[in-house]
Amino acid sequence: MYKNYNSSKPTQTINYKKSSAIFLFFFLISSVYHLLRNVKATLIMILDGSGANTIPFITTGCVLPFSILVTYIFMKLSSKYNREIVFYYMTGGFLSYFILFTFVLLPNQHYLELSYIAKFLKQKILLKTGFDGLITTIRYWNMALFYTISEVWGSAILIVLAWGFTNENNNMQTAKREYAFWGVGINSAGIFIGFFANLLILMPLPKAFFYENNYQWVFYQLLMAIIIVIFIIALFSYINRLFIKHEKPPHLSEETRLRFSLSKSVSLVRKSSYITYIAIIILSYNIIWNLTEVIWFYKTKIVYGDSKLFYEYMNI
Repeated sequence: MYKNYNSSKPTQTINYKKSSAIFLFFFLISSVYHLLRNVKATLIMILDGSGANTIPFITTGCVLPFSILVTYIFMKLSSKYNREIVFYYMTGGFLSYFILFTFVLLPNQHYLELSYIAKFLKQKILLKTGFDGLITTIRYWNMALFYTISEVWGSAILIVLAWGFTNENNNMQTAKREYAFWGVGINSAGIFIGFFANLLILMPLPKAFFYENNYQWVFYQLLMAIIIVIFIIALFSYINRLFIKHEKPPHLSEETRLRFSLSKSVSLVRKSSYITYIAIIILSYNIIWNLTEVIWFYKTKIVYGDSKLFYEYMNI
């Protein structure tokens, strides 16, 4: 199916290596998603005065607008660069933030809290208890930002970039044969990362002197995420250099690839009833998911109040 540019290597061997590399690529991206998902939920839930009521405010007030912003950035980058360069830019942006959060923002969390503003809002403006989640989001804006960026990792890197790049560089025959295999890599990552993350907590690791005792375990979880993201970028470069560069499907050339602005994309969704129905399904799914998640977080915190216990349960 693919051209063989090295006569010493059978085409079948090259296909096997490419398929295995992409399998690992998806596995690692999904591993970071599951790792960040559990860490971000734990960090929010264990904060003083925080709880399940904080999640809807972060999801609506932070995740939604940030997702739109990331989509806009993706559209702008895609109009100037190919998918490979866009992947490097966006993944590099996420990596830079995770490094900043791990080594600067989280160790200095107490200095970044907007306690006085939160107190003022609680006593003077937002008097009803229904706004407690909003006040917590404002007070712990640093944690809310981490929750937001970690949440967007899954949609931006896994769904848009990774799958978009894969679809762009593989045809229907490859999809029929390989996509189920790559899907196993995505879905099995959650099992692996849950086991490995809990094992990492139990290991006698050196103490990070700039972290408080109750946040020691967080440092190594975030460090693991950073290392995996670096490896993802290296693996993506390897896949491009050895496989993709030699395979240029004519129907996806730079000259014929369609590019849409954000406004044109919204207009397309409005005009197409088919896409509109898909959008409604996705929106409904996310509403149900978030409502269920809030109740589940609330019950889980009652049983597992300690940060380590909560995180260990999240990884089961």
